[in-house]
Amino acid sequence: MSFKVWNSLSLLERQRFSTKFVQNYKKLYPGSKTNVSLNAMIVDMATFRDVPAVFQVFYNDISKLHMSETLNRNTYGRFSHPSFVELLYKEK
Repeated sequence: MSFKVWNSLSLLERQRFSTKFVQNYKKLYPGSKTNVSLNAMIVDMATFRDVPAVFQVFYNDISKLHMSETLNRNTYGRFSHPSFVELLYKEK
């Protein structure tokens, strides 16, 4: 399966990914202190018409992880959960 690259996503797609990423992360890891920081980063995305660059890193990491056939997804960490790949935009 092939995914769109971050630079080809529209602003709206980037904002949707970022918002859904934060929601998914909070659902999977409700006790993580990272949730506070992630929420703070997405609060004013619409106002500033931008997306924090860290979400590009997350997007790319998730994409690389799930495209790799040699990687053991069960031991790779938090982004290895299948729900993260569902957030990516697929190539048409």
